[in-house]
Amino acid sequence: MSTAPSKPSAVPDTWNRLLQPYLTHLGTQGSRTSTIETRRQHLECLARGIEADPLDVTETRLAQWCAAQTWRPESRRARLTSFRLFWRWAGNEGLLDDVAMGMPQELCRSSPPEPTPDLVYLHALRRSDARSRMILRLAAEVGLGRNEIARIHSERDLLLHADGCALAVGGVGNGARYRPLPEELSSELFDSGPGWVFPGKDGGHLSPRWISALATRALGAEWTLRSLQHRFAVRTCAVDRVAFAL
Repeated sequence: MSTAPSKPSAVPDTWNRLLQPYLTHLGTQGSRTSTIETRRQHLECLARGIEADPLDVTETRLAQWCAAQTWRPESRRARLTSFRLFWRWAGNEGLLDDVAMGMPQELCRSSPPEPTPDLVYLHALRRSDARSRMILRLAAEVGLGRNEIARIHSERDLLLHADGCALAVGGVGNGARYRPLPEELSSELFDSGPGWVFPGKDGGHLSPRWISALATRALGAEWTLRSLQHRFAVRTCAVDRVAFAL
């Protein structure tokens, strides 16, 4: 049975004093909750890893720290965007010099999809507990990302209709997208009871970071929740091509 990932170390107060007003700024300008959460995770990772107060971070030091990380191309691009936006805000507010201004905006073209192999996926399902299996299936068979999985609320997002069950993703009302659910998976989601499908300890839901960590632990270090989404996308495109040919 999988165990919960260990908690990261605390973010230094010198960083928190800047990050909190920046995250508030993002909320004020109307950024989505998932976007704010992503920016927070990226910046907290930097704050814990660079071992310097914000005022001591230079353009060279930031570039060297980023170069030493083993991020995938798409992850690197997203993190550099978070850093540029944070320092742009801090510079405009007169809090910090904008040392991220020169960070590259386009490192490389999107890398080809790397879908999780079937054997890896099936083995992970067999050895996982019920919660982790559901996370894996939502990514591999429905195509959901970690933010979408974390925020599934059974009473709000699960919809019954004549053809089966669908899941509302990414909003409410007219802003939602609807994904059909496999029958067995929809039964498990309904059986989870009312409220958050993946509840946390504080009355809310599990964080997207924990969702992602549980998936990686089940799959093994080489594969991630993202690679399960690639599996879904590749299979969906293949089905669409066959249907078009027919």
